[in-house]
Amino acid sequence: MGRDMKLRLIGPKLTKSLKYWSCEFLGSLPIFVHHDSCRSLNSEPSKKLYKAVVGYVGLSESVLKARFLECADSPKQVNGYDCGYYVMAIARVICDWRVNSEKTGANNSWFSVVKERVTSSSVDCMRTKILVFIRDLMAKRSGQQTNFSA
Repeated sequence: MGRDMKLRLIGPKLTKSLKYWSCEFLGSLPIFVHHDSCRSLNSEPSKKLYKAVVGYVGLSESVLKARFLECADSPKQVNGYDCGYYVMAIARVICDWRVNSEKTGANNSWFSVVKERVTSSSVDCMRTKILVFIRDLMAKRSGQQTNFSA
């Protein structure tokens, strides 16, 4: 994997048709991947975004020829409100995969790692950690040194 890897988050404010968050990923491989945790509802807006930006991102010629890929195996949320957490979890796993693949020289894709590591229980755990982090920040800001636990 090259160093020109990019991670794009697709959110509700980009187009009127987006109702939740999903994740776009553009790497040095010639693919532009859409990870969607909610039944591919953002597929069409994602394709529009791909067409609009693919010529402007990256430095290599392979990126300019990048094809769009809808990752059908992206982990799916079990409710209608965890899309943002899934985006964060998928982005984190892809970033971890990239660092580890550069260290090991592995050249396979991140799809199986995302499918394996992003689960409803891992998202629940991340939600708890984020809540504790926010509460700790709030306590520090108000002058308290209380360590909250969820």
